[in-house]
Amino acid sequence: MTLELWARLLPALIYVESRGNPAAMSSDGGAVGVLQVRRICVEDVNRHYGLALRWPDDFLPATNPHGAAGAAWVSETTAIRYLCLRAGEDANAETWARTWKAGRRGCRLGRGKAYWRDVRAAMMNAPLHFPTEAERKEVK
Repeated sequence: MTLELWARLLPALIYVESRGNPAAMSSDGGAVGVLQVRRICVEDVNRHYGLALRWPDDFLPATNPHGAAGAAWVSETTAIRYLCLRAGEDANAETWARTWKAGRRGCRLGRGKAYWRDVRAAMMNAPLHFPTEAERKEVK
C-alpha cells in the first residue's frame, strides 16, 4: 500500500464508517470512533505490537485525553497496524477495505464486496476535510 493510496483510502473509510464523526458509536455499541474500531481489532493490535490501547476510551473524544484529534489519531494508527497485520503491507485498497469490514477470513470468503463498492465511490468523492464539532453545530 503506497502512502498516496492510503491517503485516498483513509478519508473514504472514515466517510463510509462515520461520515467523519469522531464520537460515532454503532447501534450495538460494538464499534466506536471515526473508523468504527471494534474491541477485537484493538485486542489483536495490542497483542501483536505490545501496546496497551484502551477500548473504547482511547477511541472516543470524550474519554481520550487529547480529545477528538487524539481519538482520530489512535483510530487511524490502529487501523494501519491492524491492516498491515491482517491484510499485509502490500495488499491493494480493495483488500484493505474488505479486511477492515469483514476481517481477513471474511475477505477471503468473499465478504465485504458491497462495502468495497461504497469505499471505492467515496475514494472518488469523499471530502478530505470533515467538519469539526463546532462546524457541525453551526449547520444545525
